Amino acid sequence: ELFIEHGWKMPEGLTNNQNCDPKNFTLAQWHQAKRIGKDPRAIKTAIQDAWAISDSKAAFTHALEERGYKLARGDRRGFVAVDVHGEVYSVAKQAGVKTKLVRARLGDEAGLSSANETKRLIADEMLLKLDDFQNALDAQNQQRRSEFNKRRLELVQRQRGERQAFKEKLETRLSEEAKHRQQRFRAGIKGLWDRMRGEHKRISQQNVFEAESCAKRDQNEKDQLVFGQLAQRQMLKMLSVKLKRQNTGVRHEIERDQSRYKDQKVTALQEMRDTLMSQRKSNTGRKRTRSRSPAPER
Repeated sequence: ELFIEHGWKMPEGLTNNQNCDPKNFTLAQWHQAKRIGKDPRAIKTAIQDAWAISDSKAAFTHALEERGYKLARGDRRGFVAVDVHGEVYSVAKQAGVKTKLVRARLGDEAGLSSANETKRLIADEMLLKLDDFQNALDAQNQQRRSEFNKRRLELVQRQRGERQAFKEKLETRLSEEAKHRQQRFRAGIKGLWDRMRGEHKRISQQNVFEAESCAKRDQNEKDQLVFGQLAQRQMLKMLSVKLKRQNTGVRHEIERDQSRYKDQKVTALQEMRDTLMSQRKSNTGRKRTRSRSPAPER
């Protein structure tokens, strides 16, 4: 209030950064501004700040545009500010000053576009900006798809290498363990003696038991590798689904805004036509009244 009262430029820390011109937004800034919305107090502060730092119509127009508003002519004359959503605000009311003071500083409003013309202009500008957002979103999605495909290929190659290394490790271990179990059997007369006293049968049973245990161990290790790789693939797939949902949400938001601005443009044009027709009827009525009035006596 002190800054506004004395006409000082408000520091950046006290102003609302979301009130800047939407045409200068990036896609991320636009999305953030959509989430945050606008506080009525912030709207009033933005217009008051623009008024406080301006000493002419040109300066005030520029200050408003920096904050996302356009100066226009109201339906009942006077000056109004139109925001990016097509909302119309009385400059005198929002700035907290007398109408005479506004007119003294800004002059005549006749040279300004009407509120409806300004709404149409804003709609045209925002439709172009939303097209830019769509192009930026497409480029962003293309980059994300490229990065995702790169990560997917890297994961496939890494997992393929892990499976090959596990297979080689398993084959080497199986060969070594089978060789170790085979070495328990003695050859020649000693082997014949082991058969006669039942030692050969005991060793065979031990080898079968160890082979079955090793097979279970190998299967568990293989299952752990497979399940771990499936979990990694599932995480990558979930990331892909998340990115697609985000993309769909932002795209639908852009499409909704495009539809809204198209409606705003149609409504503004219709109101402009209605106003023009009303003025023509009023002018026609005045001409008829003048033609019917009796001529003055000489």
